[in-house]
Amino acid sequence: MGSATSTTALQLAQIPIALLTYLGLDGVSWPEQAVLKNNTSYDYIVIGAGSAGSVVATRLAEDQQNSVLVLEAGGDPPIIALLAGLFVALPHSIADYNYTSTIDPYAARGQDNYTMLTAGKTLGGSDTINHFLHIRGSPSDFDGWAEISGDDSWKYTNILKYFIKSERVDDKEILKEHPDYHGTTGPMGLTRQEVDYDELEDYPKAFGEAGNPIILDLNANQSIGYTQPQYMLADRKRQTPAYSYLQKVKDYPNLHVSKNTRVTKIIFEHNVAVAVEAVYKNKKYTFKADKEIILSAGAFNTPQILMLSGIGPENHLKSKNIEVISNLPVGENLMDQVTVTIVYKTKKYLTPLLGFTRLDANLTKIPFPVIVGTASLNKSDVTNADYQTYNLLFAHDTPLLTLACRPAFGYRDDICNGWKKQVRLRDSLFNLIVNVQPKSRGTVRLRSTRSFKES
Repeated sequence: MGSATSTTALQLAQIPIALLTYLGLDGVSWPEQAVLKNNTSYDYIVIGAGSAGSVVATRLAEDQQNSVLVLEAGGDPPIIALLAGLFVALPHSIADYNYTSTIDPYAARGQDNYTMLTAGKTLGGSDTINHFLHIRGSPSDFDGWAEISGDDSWKYTNILKYFIKSERVDDKEILKEHPDYHGTTGPMGLTRQEVDYDELEDYPKAFGEAGNPIILDLNANQSIGYTQPQYMLADRKRQTPAYSYLQKVKDYPNLHVSKNTRVTKIIFEHNVAVAVEAVYKNKKYTFKADKEIILSAGAFNTPQILMLSGIGPENHLKSKNIEVISNLPVGENLMDQVTVTIVYKTKKYLTPLLGFTRLDANLTKIPFPVIVGTASLNKSDVTNADYQTYNLLFAHDTPLLTLACRPAFGYRDDICNGWKKQVRLRDSLFNLIVNVQPKSRGTVRLRSTRSFKES
């Protein structure tokens, strides 16, 4: 760890407990650890308490007739996970699996030829440690899934009601302009960033002058354009799935949450999933499901668990001496978004950004202004985005440069030091250009039959 990174970590450690009390974070509690007994039966077993698992478990537990067991490999979220201003400190922390891609001499040259694959290992999953932007995506993506699956329920017009049900939006401008696209009573609070964009109008104006539409809301009737984004943030707290959903039902007697618990195998009888094997504190347990097992362990751990259970590519499973239950292309077709980074240095620093120079100045707010844009290479197409841009405005000499460059994005120290040197006494625009329609595909494979280290 470099000296700059150490200094930043020290600043995080000095956040006073009194401030956490003032912010109301000392009163946030999570589901207690379940009392586990071997061979116990539950109606439903949910593997993974991430974005999907937290919501599914909550909905199931709302019916008091259902007994629900949630198995989560991580623990409670770090206390700073609810602080918007410190989100850049969460990737590659104890709340992250800290996965990496295999080394490729032709890729990720600014990151030692491998890519850090952020995946949340905590209640709430990756939505607990990400940038928590709320962007639904293009309606055409949903319609494409409906066409491929032959299931019209995936069409955007049919999914929209669930977005609306989940939201608690209080932005008067958005509700006035797009009342049919947003909800006001859901569990997940949404808000736009509290920034005086009138003082920073040259930035969005520049995107408009480049031929891009400037719009109010990417989550309404137009999914192409540049805008001030919405965040999963309300009441001075990040609205993670664990906070917005699971925390609200934590005292339900029919909900049982086992944290720091790794699932090693799903047990099948006559090709029907009937039980789950898991390890908690180095002790193995078997839990039986009377109704269903919901596997929601994320893009990496879901195929891992399936393959350990005998579902996957036959030759690969046999090479690991795993009995094949079903020969399926599990772990194939892995998609991720290829990103290119460009950093622009301003001619001078802007007064409105001065409030963003200290790491602890705005703990409950986004620590830097952000402009998000989606665009199509075909300018006449207003529905299908080909690429997305995240434009982060960094104040001069802020320690956030250190956190964003090395811990969050994983760039080498020499690149980060060069960036900081070039923008000294100048604000900078960190421009991430993301290909949202990648054609390349990857794979997830087992390195061994051990899903974790038992000691």
